[in-house]
Amino acid sequence: MVADTKSTASNGAVAKFFIKVFTGAHAGLYRLSGGRVGAKMRGTPVLLLDSVGRQSGQTRTTPLVYLR
Repeated sequence: MVADTKSTASNGAVAKFFIKVFTGAHAGLYRLSGGRVGAKMRGTPVLLLDSVGRQSGQTRTTPLVYLR
């Protein structure tokens, strides 16, 4: 059985798009609420990691789940 590579590629692109939208929305809500909304994801603490691109100098924010 041969997998449909076009379908698989488009599914990956759709998943990547939704992940990008979700993380952006999560970070925005977290910042706007001062950490009251989005500070925990399913009971696990979340922090916002800011990093700066080495070549671009662009700041990126990533929600990161951590354990205590």
